[in-house]
Amino acid sequence: MLGRLADRLGRRRVLVVSLLLFTLANFATALAPNYPLLVVARVVAGAAAAGTGPTIYALCSATAPANRRATHLALVGSGLLSALWAGAPLGDVLGHHLGWQYVFAVLALAAVCAGATP
Repeated sequence: MLGRLADRLGRRRVLVVSLLLFTLANFATALAPNYPLLVVARVVAGAAAAGTGPTIYALCSATAPANRRATHLALVGSGLLSALWAGAPLGDVLGHHLGWQYVFAVLALAAVCAGATP
């Protein structure tokens, strides 16, 4: 569904909107006053995350020079995989020492930084 939307509206636009939704959903998670709102925020964050990964790969593949496409995709893949293996343990440590809300606030700030880079 998001692939078709990206084809119609543009991959960059879908990526920016997905990152924005991801950011807002993680801030909403950190500030959720009750469990039902927390669940809604996590569902929105998951849907937004589903729009970022594939869109990044498609955008990278479409914009990289043909002779450097594999290198660009490898860098993007390495970055996403590094975020997974480093992010979960780091989030666990931060959550243990500072509280789980802080983890989601940091995640939202990281998404802002990712969206602000050219």
